[in-house]
Amino acid sequence: MRGRTFQKVCERIPDALVVAHPQGQLVWFNDAFCQLLGVDHDVLRWKPFLDFVHPDDRERTKDAYLSLFARKLPIRAFPIRLIPPEGDLVHVLWSASVDPRNRLVYSIVTDVTGRVLEAEERTRILSEVHRRTPAMMFQVGNDGRMLEVSDTLLARTGYDRAQLIGSYVTQWLPRPVWQRAHWAFDRLRREGELVDAPLEMMRRDGTVLEVLVSANACRDERGEFAGAWGVVEDVTVRNDALRQLDRERNALEQRNRELNEFARVISHDLREPLRAIRLLSSWIETDFEVSNVEQMVERLGRLRSRVCELDRYVDALSTYVRAGAGGQPTELVDLRELIANVSEVVPVPDTMTLERSGSALLVRTDRAPLEQVLVNLVGNAVAHHDRTNGTIEISTHDDADGIRVVVRDDGPGIAPEFHEAIFEMGRRLRVSGTGHTGLGLALVKKLVESRGGMIRVDSDSGRGSVFEFTWPAEIVLATAPSAAANAYAACPDSAATDSLAEGGNGAASHSSLDDDVSSVPA
Repeated sequence: MRGRTFQKVCERIPDALVVAHPQGQLVWFNDAFCQLLGVDHDVLRWKPFLDFVHPDDRERTKDAYLSLFARKLPIRAFPIRLIPPEGDLVHVLWSASVDPRNRLVYSIVTDVTGRVLEAEERTRILSEVHRRTPAMMFQVGNDGRMLEVSDTLLARTGYDRAQLIGSYVTQWLPRPVWQRAHWAFDRLRREGELVDAPLEMMRRDGTVLEVLVSANACRDERGEFAGAWGVVEDVTVRNDALRQLDRERNALEQRNRELNEFARVISHDLREPLRAIRLLSSWIETDFEVSNVEQMVERLGRLRSRVCELDRYVDALSTYVRAGAGGQPTELVDLRELIANVSEVVPVPDTMTLERSGSALLVRTDRAPLEQVLVNLVGNAVAHHDRTNGTIEISTHDDADGIRVVVRDDGPGIAPEFHEAIFEMGRRLRVSGTGHTGLGLALVKKLVESRGGMIRVDSDSGRGSVFEFTWPAEIVLATAPSAAANAYAACPDSAATDSLAEGGNGAASHSSLDDDVSSVPA
């Protein structure tokens, strides 16, 4: 009597109850299960339960069913989808346990279709809002694949939605930032949050955006990482502005240092010729009073020499101050012809030799400052050589961002402790009176660095000097070193090895500002 009563209660309970054979056939079920699938009892009896499970869910449902017997643990709220013979898909939560003798499986099947549809609708609305947001937003799965992106992100990057959805995040990041992206994703998995991670994003046209990425992790019911929602902030313009500010600040600091150095040089280096002029003028007055004409003429000559020295120094200072100002148009420059011009500008003894080697290059750059650099380096090597039959070699090479030029001499060399001092403004490493201003190499350094290049010296006392500098330029034509000799030989004015004739007036726009550096004792 109690058994029949219990069965009637089970038949009328609102949840679907099912009793199945260990092989999966339906042995008994209540009215609620029939209503769930929309069929009569006779249609369901002894049918395999898996026949009504969605094909995509059957494998995992079968594994869960077998685990009931293998692990002896009940199944609780296992989500699956059922397919009624007629009607729409039904979402259910399946809970089951097996009797102690493994003869029957008892199940409760709870219909959650309404809840699932509501959740899907909320997700659809959220996805639509996500797409329409004015921010660059994205959704990523737990495997790093893109699930959704906003229209704004598509517009800013130039991609189509189909190109991004399903792709790995790293596919639209430049290769150099892949490692940083993996670190950021791992941190998001662990900590559940990512705030302003600096990355770079590649647009469809190949240009790169600098971005900050923030994201929040999504967790499943077990607390496992299930993906993330995130927002991308384009900071390219801001970073460009910050870099420009840094450049301007550095330029201002450099200018202030130069002004301080300029003031020091003016106050110190101009005193000597002015003091000499004042003293000579006083002596001339005395000679005039005693009618010593011969000595007065000699002192007038010395006075004139000091005035000329002062005039040269003022010209050199003016050239140094204007150096690196930019604004000069670029032009095609044949380095063979440029070096030939240098040999005409720099006054040298007939016995000295200029050798040229390396690539024959045709470049687009500012001609005047590059020529001034070469004039000063060659002039410095000539002026301070300790032999009349010295050799100076100029070699040119194509570099990653332009050209590399090496000026080598076999003079007395420069002690290592003076390698930095020779580039300082107004520094002379031996006593004055040679007619040199102490600004030549300072001007070289300023011109090279103002163009984005670098200069260094490799030298020691007694073994010559090597000045090497880089000069950013567009290489239009480069001839291999083996062919360069033929190119030089074919041009009498640019032979591979020239004996330098006497220095002429040359190009009046250039002045050889020589530093006393090659005779420095160790």
